[in-house]
Amino acid sequence: MSYKEFSYYYDYFNYNADYDVLADRIHGWASAEKMDGKIACDLGCGTGSMSVKMAEKGFEVIGVDSSVGMLNAAQQKMFECGQHLLLLNQPMQDIDLYGTVDAAICSLDGVNYMESETLRECFRRLNLFIRPGGLFIFDIRTPEILKSLDGQIFVDEK
Repeated sequence: MSYKEFSYYYDYFNYNADYDVLADRIHGWASAEKMDGKIACDLGCGTGSMSVKMAEKGFEVIGVDSSVGMLNAAQQKMFECGQHLLLLNQPMQDIDLYGTVDAAICSLDGVNYMESETLRECFRRLNLFIRPGGLFIFDIRTPEILKSLDGQIFVDEK
């Protein structure tokens, strides 16, 4: 199943993701760095849940995802929430923004889906677009956590 088809079910499978708590934490970190109301890039934005929450916290948000299906779902969600955010169809390792952002976020293990060379290129590209002193906030599953799943991984993207 590609992300185009999966986009219809993504929110259902991530029902336990507490976007409010994540948005509060990110907003807290950004506030500590004097970044209230600034521009944030939601890298791998998926269906836009985090993008909407960040916009509600006062950020101008740019959502980036490589899946058109996910971006279509994000656009629908933004319409329903009354949000107007910029959405870009780009792979994370090819990110090309129109200027700098104050922060980039990548939640729900988005960086886990990239191989090491691709991840390096993503970080290199982000360095071009996050302003000096800006934030890159991401979460990642360690190899130990992945091993503890005892083979219970259900994604094959090839």
